[in-house]
Amino acid sequence: MVAGMLLAGCGPYARRGGYTPRPASIPFDVAEKAPSPEARAVISVLGVRRSLPQHPERRGLELAVLIENLGDEPVSFDPADVELLDADLESIEGPVGDAPAKEIGPGASRRYELAFLLPRGADLDGASFAGLNARLTLEIGERRLTRSLSLERRERVDGRSYYHPYGYPYHHGFHFGLRHRLH
Repeated sequence: MVAGMLLAGCGPYARRGGYTPRPASIPFDVAEKAPSPEARAVISVLGVRRSLPQHPERRGLELAVLIENLGDEPVSFDPADVELLDADLESIEGPVGDAPAKEIGPGASRRYELAFLLPRGADLDGASFAGLNARLTLEIGERRLTRSLSLERRERVDGRSYYHPYGYPYHHGFHFGLRHRLH
């Protein structure tokens, strides 16, 4: 059991998830008021990696991106076109890595994991990272469509207190029930 706890703390992520909605979806409609989108991008923040294989000295924010072709025409996606902005509208460097552009056939989907380099000394609990905005571009047939999506940081809650953040005085985990019975 102790070995499992130690291994869990040694994973690649310094912090998992943390942004909502999770996952978030962006429809790509070619025509206005189309009955259904021709493609969809689904995005989820996987977490903050302790280091990236391409840049071992830097932390990185890692996103999972799923591109689904819901239409009849091929969809092209180039991961290099993805832009990620922080809450101060500053571009976050990336994506890094060698994820090649791919064409996705009708009815198919493809998953990508994209890493963005965090600025050195970035305070992930600060105001700059209270929200993120991801901008993606897809080519559907001859049309190039760009959409964006905002993600909000999910505030971390102190796990010791069931009633947090209400300041309930009995926040001692398992002993909560025992204290009530003894008094």
